[in-house]
Amino acid sequence: LCGDPSDNIPGIKGIGEKTAAKLLAEYGSLDNVFKNVKKIEQKGLQEKILTGEKSAYLSKRLAGVTSY
Repeated sequence: LCGDPSDNIPGIKGIGEKTAAKLLAEYGSLDNVFKNVKKIEQKGLQEKILTGEKSAYLSKRLAGVTSY
């Protein structure tokens, strides 16, 4: 979700480590974050997640992450 600029992994623009960790702790996985995006109360965060979906999955693939 937050990416890693040192490895050129984009993540979702505007989402940092703390927010990414909070979302993953609450929803358990990247897939579940997107399945439950409408439950996120902050509309700005909801919009960032929705517009950054492709970037999030690309980042996951680039990082070679098999979970989350």
